Amino acid sequence: MNMGNYIFILSGIFLIIFCYFYIDIPLAWYSYQHHLRSLKIFHALVFIHQICMWASAIGILSYAYLSKKYRKFSFVIITTSLSVAAAQLVNEVLKIIFGRYWISTYLNHNKSLIHDGIYGFNFFRGTLENSSFPSGNIALISAAMLCLCKFFPHRKLWFLLVIFIDAVTIYGLNYHFISDMVGGLIVGFCIANIIYSLMVSSYGKK
Repeated sequence: MNMGNYIFILSGIFLIIFCYFYIDIPLAWYSYQHHLRSLKIFHALVFIHQICMWASAIGILSYAYLSKKYRKFSFVIITTSLSVAAAQLVNEVLKIIFGRYWISTYLNHNKSLIHDGIYGFNFFRGTLENSSFPSGNIALISAAMLCLCKFFPHRKLWFLLVIFIDAVTIYGLNYHFISDMVGGLIVGFCIANIIYSLMVSSYGKK
């Protein structure tokens, strides 16, 4: 990764810290108190990251077949799919490490900001009940879209728009704090760069 990438990552880390102390709580309460979660459009768009996961799995499983007939297309597919898979794995490990409490209560009566007034991290004790950071949704979408940005730079704005739409959806549904999403973006950014670089250096840009 180049200097610009490191600057982006460091800026993201500072933004996470800033959001944790000044942005996360007021925006979480704003979304909750204004019932943004009731907007049907957010419920329709929330499946974007699930589509990304299934597409990644299909891409990996179909690579052997596609590579015989569509070499360039299959290279894009397998690189993006591996980026998504790697982002999922890394993100799950980070959730265990950070153990952040959720905004609201979703399952097993998990402790949360909205229902219990609990805010913060429970380091190295992350479970399903406290695994808000970083956002898996954003990590997966970012890993896929930022990888595609490298293959199709002339369509970069469209791919970035997908990330933005997913982030707005997650915020509207009160699923994640803003800093969670910034964390997910950093994970996706790092994974996309690493996987792309490894694939291109190993096999060349088909």
